[in-house]
Amino acid sequence: MKCVVLTSGTFNQLNKQTNQYERVDYSHLIFQRPNKENPAIMELAVQTVRNTRFQPGMMLDVQCDLHGAIVSIEQLGLSESYGMLQAEIVS
Repeated sequence: MKCVVLTSGTFNQLNKQTNQYERVDYSHLIFQRPNKENPAIMELAVQTVRNTRFQPGMMLDVQCDLHGAIVSIEQLGLSESYGMLQAEIVS
């Protein structure tokens, strides 16, 4: 599926084995998917990917397995419509 990186950064996550906080990279990916109640209607969805940090506005081609787990991610370049996408989400 094609998606765009909305935001990225780091957060602190507790490692239960060491009882220490560790910094974890993340990216929020935004994409379109069919609505569960009416598959003819497409809706925007956001998914968080951990341990990976992409530049906001980067277009990605994400391949998933049958269970929805990400198998591979290919960078396609920067999205020209990223600014418009941000404006649509904020409004």
